[in-house]
Amino acid sequence: HETFALLEQVQGPSSWPTSAEPDTLSMAVLPDHHKPWHQPLRDRFPDICHEGAQSLLDAFFQTDKSGFQRYESERSRADKDLATSRLSVHLRLGTLSPNELYW
Repeated sequence: HETFALLEQVQGPSSWPTSAEPDTLSMAVLPDHHKPWHQPLRDRFPDICHEGAQSLLDAFFQTDKSGFQRYESERSRADKDLATSRLSVHLRLGTLSPNELYW
């Protein structure tokens, strides 16, 4: 391949730069009262884990009057229980795979 031939011609640096320990860098230190950046997400989605995703998936498909039965007519009504699956955050973060959802 041409790409490999080009890569073989590339020369690395004659010497690599030295590294610095993270503690020696002048980085910002947040005060103790600072709320962690992820806390609002954890508050809104407390079960961000595979088990939490499975629980939502089961509730959406296997409950009486399941959300799946109502999804076509009510999917734009996020104010109604089970009108949406609420799985998008799990799909986005990887706690539920699209393949698992499909099968």
